[in-house]
Amino acid sequence: MPVFRNPRHSWRGACQDIERERPVKTTTETTWRDQQLSLVLNRIDQYEKDQNYPEEYRTSPITSEDEFNSLLMDRKKLCDYPESVDFPFGQRPQLSGVAS
Repeated sequence: MPVFRNPRHSWRGACQDIERERPVKTTTETTWRDQQLSLVLNRIDQYEKDQNYPEEYRTSPITSEDEFNSLLMDRKKLCDYPESVDFPFGQRPQLSGVAS
């Protein structure tokens, strides 16, 4: 004979599982965000400092204002991420990849 489960009980259990996982997921997502933000900030800093040097001495891989603006947008997305409605269970922000 099949066993039927109470749908309300299953929903309550799922909510409890999410809340139990929230601290671990928050730590995981915050760590990821911090690592990505560090990469982006380092590239921004490198690009800004390089602008003070003659072009032949520049080391930044950022070669255009568009790439620099992409980094600035990545920084904004990463800063806003922990404040997003679905954090930490929502989608991570889509980054340009310029920093990597």
